[in-house]
Amino acid sequence: MSHYDYAVLAFYFVFMIAISWAFRRFVNNVSDYFRSGGQIVWWMVGGSAFMVSFSAWTFTGAASKAYSDGWPIAVIYVANAVGFICNALYFAPKFRQLRVITAIQAVRERFGRANEQIFTWLQLPTGIIYAGIWLNSLGVFFSAAFGLDLTWTILGTGLVVLFMSLVGGSWAVVASDFIQVLILMPVCLVVAVLAVLKLGGFGAFLDRVPSHHFDFSQVFSKEFLLFWCVAMLIKQFTSTNNLMDASRYLCVKDSRHARWAGFLGAGLFLVGIFIWFVPPMAAAALFPDLGTVYPTLKNPNEGAFMAVSQAVLPVGMVGLLVSGIFAATMSSMDSGLNKNAGIFIKNFYQPHFRPHAADAH
Repeated sequence: MSHYDYAVLAFYFVFMIAISWAFRRFVNNVSDYFRSGGQIVWWMVGGSAFMVSFSAWTFTGAASKAYSDGWPIAVIYVANAVGFICNALYFAPKFRQLRVITAIQAVRERFGRANEQIFTWLQLPTGIIYAGIWLNSLGVFFSAAFGLDLTWTILGTGLVVLFMSLVGGSWAVVASDFIQVLILMPVCLVVAVLAVLKLGGFGAFLDRVPSHHFDFSQVFSKEFLLFWCVAMLIKQFTSTNNLMDASRYLCVKDSRHARWAGFLGAGLFLVGIFIWFVPPMAAAALFPDLGTVYPTLKNPNEGAFMAVSQAVLPVGMVGLLVSGIFAATMSSMDSGLNKNAGIFIKNFYQPHFRPHAADAH
């Protein structure tokens, strides 16, 4: 990356911190801090829900599979879109009508205090472990691809996410996630369009990428592929419609806004399928041997998206794309931190230690 790209990346981190500082004024009580007081409009919640549902793995591991195998990896994201449509049609309005601050409070009201504690202590440790995995994989990739220091990448990203979540609460988390959508999606769209043009147009793109990338008959001939596709549809439907992961709808203004937020998440995933996986497929034609491009990556194919981006983007926009890849992980982490903090406070600390504590405490 050039000095301009590093400047863009630095500005992105400063801007995210500024957003959290600005939104701290919206927090007046516990409900505001953990679910934005149920006052956020659909387009912010939909954008946030979309960003929370994937991480930087989309641009590394998933891109690697698109580079080598073609279409099958997109099934995961189609399943996400289907899950969000089911959110919109049924689950999202129901979740909003729960009128609780954390999802675990609904578990307590329906299944009692014992189940409340079981789900609390299943969620908190696993949330911390997931965040650690995301941070480590993000640091390893950027260390190998761009020479960024692994330790400082992990510490810097982690501290920025912590500051955002701590200072601004749910308002800052949702607002920053929506801003990250506005950064990530247009840049990825530009990369996809320029990648196709670099190959000579859409017809040339279809001719030059490996033929099996668009061979949908593989689902009947390749061992276990059909079963894998079905399993992914079920798994992603479950992950987008369970109470814990769909707690984002507790933030929205009303049931109508919850419904439209679900539709927005589905639409963004359908668009994302094309703009995320066209570049790595194009990389299969442009860079048949990524090992020479990224010799320090353990799996060079994980650099497919970045290789195309560096080849087609002008100076400065690579930094914007890198910011978007950071955003993909940061959005999952800040939402997870806010959710876990809410669960710890409302479902463990307050009921067991300070049942009559005021919001200020």
